[in-house]
Amino acid sequence: MNKKGVIIGVIVIAIIAGVVASLSVPASETVNLDMGRTHGTISTAMGSPVLGDPSAPITIVEFG
Repeated sequence: MNKKGVIIGVIVIAIIAGVVASLSVPASETVNLDMGRTHGTISTAMGSPVLGDPSAPITIVEFG
């Protein structure tokens, strides 16, 4: 075999190995994202500065 044949053979084997590896992984893993869940409320009534819309769905609080 010449060099070109060896290189093509290695590439074909790598592609086949990648396909076999991707098909052997179980697809039963699911991610459960509960977007309606809240973790608590943050009060900015104690004089903390508010930047942006006060009724925004996300509040970023810096401590320190």
